[in-house]
Amino acid sequence: GEIELKERLRKLKRPLSLLLSATCILSFCFSTVSATSLDDTGKQEMHFQTSFESGDPSPIESRLDEDRSKNVETVADVGRLAGDVTHLVSWDTLWGSPDFKAEEGKHNLFDYNTGSKFLTGMQPSQSEPVEVGFELEKEAVVQTYLIASGVDEQGRDPSAWTLYGSNDKEDWTELDKQQGITFSSREEKKVFSFSNATPYRYYKIAVTQNAGAPMTQFSELQIASEMVEPSVDLTSLGSGFGSSA
Repeated sequence: GEIELKERLRKLKRPLSLLLSATCILSFCFSTVSATSLDDTGKQEMHFQTSFESGDPSPIESRLDEDRSKNVETVADVGRLAGDVTHLVSWDTLWGSPDFKAEEGKHNLFDYNTGSKFLTGMQPSQSEPVEVGFELEKEAVVQTYLIASGVDEQGRDPSAWTLYGSNDKEDWTELDKQQGITFSSREEKKVFSFSNATPYRYYKIAVTQNAGAPMTQFSELQIASEMVEPSVDLTSLGSGFGSSA
């Protein structure tokens, strides 16, 4: 009776385990095959999915501009002037002539990179200058500034301008004035120094003339508290240098 029944069950265990193993193998094979399919030409296509939701941005998505060309910004770090205070510029306080495009806005003047630029659709004049104004996080003395030409279109280069300082954004003091400036190459950097002992909270540059184009651009506007002497090597910052007492 009972002994005979146990013996029969023992003999059935091995075939049953083999059957279960075969079932698992077949199940795996079918699931693998279902992950592939054949296209109309008979070639095998692989199908897969990622953990990114349909609304998430693609991790390899290309950023294209209106011309369908890659919108990749060139990085050309200009270094820092001695006594640099450019880092105190509050980008959310920028004002002045309208940006031609958002990606070519006034903020590009303060990123230490001549590969980007500020472009406006204006040709400046004495009565209607191209202006860029900004507020510092705290008052600072400025005695030197760097201005650089854009990456293209020499006719858009500024050639005459005035730098001002203010502590109330109403009464402006002229700090430096330049005329007849020529940029002979693209992304060329020119440095100008002047004597000033007053710290200001607000600064602005007013470009009154460019090189003749109906638009105006420049790539960098760096400000610093220390004066640069003519004997100082400016190779790392560009070939242009100017000063005014």
